[in-house]
Amino acid sequence: LGGPARVELLKAMLRRLNGAGVRTPIVSLGFTAAIRRHLELSGMAEFFPEVYGQDSPELQRCDFVKAGLLDELMRARGWSADQLLFVDDSSRNVGECVRRGTCQVLKVEGSGLDAADVDRILGLAGL
Repeated sequence: LGGPARVELLKAMLRRLNGAGVRTPIVSLGFTAAIRRHLELSGMAEFFPEVYGQDSPELQRCDFVKAGLLDELMRARGWSADQLLFVDDSSRNVGECVRRGTCQVLKVEGSGLDAADVDRILGLAGL
């Protein structure tokens, strides 16, 4: 996860987002139990009550296309495209969201979210 300093940066961002009522589901091609375990070990599980891994029926129903699941979640929750930010390190996944017009996107570069990304995310959330 990038070491203790990066984990603390992420926790601080997530506290602010969650405190403002922002929901932070995870959609991943990893396995749900493994993701939840990493979140527990890093002390971040509380910020991610929703985890959709490749073994989740929701992502399987969408043929493992993250944008498809995001479309479903948005419809079910009444969210518009400007109310969701998809953060991912895969050009393919981000590109599919852009192609569909699903939502706002942030393509993570390098080794994960950095302070500039965190500032951008918080800014988009109005924080």
